[in-house]
Amino acid sequence: MCGASTVTVATGSGPYNEQVKVDSIRKSNLNDLLVINGNGETLTATPTASNFVVFDISRIDDFKVKKLTVQGLSNTYGIGFAIRNRANKITIDSCTVNLAAVTSITSANSSGIAFTSSLTSAAIGADNGDSCTISNNSIVGGAAGGPYWGISMYGALNATLDYNVVSNNSVNDFYTNGIYG
Repeated sequence: MCGASTVTVATGSGPYNEQVKVDSIRKSNLNDLLVINGNGETLTATPTASNFVVFDISRIDDFKVKKLTVQGLSNTYGIGFAIRNRANKITIDSCTVNLAAVTSITSANSSGIAFTSSLTSAAIGADNGDSCTISNNSIVGGAAGGPYWGISMYGALNATLDYNVVSNNSVNDFYTNGIYG
């Protein structure tokens, strides 16, 4: 990547049905920001036992996702956004995470936004993300179910999650905790 870049999803082009992974993008300047503007479009996926995540953000710095709806279709597993493996300076802003299909009450199976090092658990601590901003998002479940946690943040004894900001989010119809860390 040669300079700051914005990818804008075309209005009316979705929904998209796939799991997305953003991982280790090479940049000419380490501080160049990559932005994905979802433009209100929807990304759906049916997570499986080998990968619970709809949108995986791993080993990248200076990355922003905004105005994207992410929907998990599995009744057992679902992590809307995963921030993993030293993904730092990540922003998730003005997005909707819909995990209403999840009816499992197993704690590690689901979270709207998870700081975790695993694709198969919302609760594995490591150096998962520092200086991240999670703001203006709506995380929703449904009358019959929803995520175990709305937002979950797992670090480790020698790898804390520092300088993260979680603000102005709406978290509804979760099983146990709206925000857990």
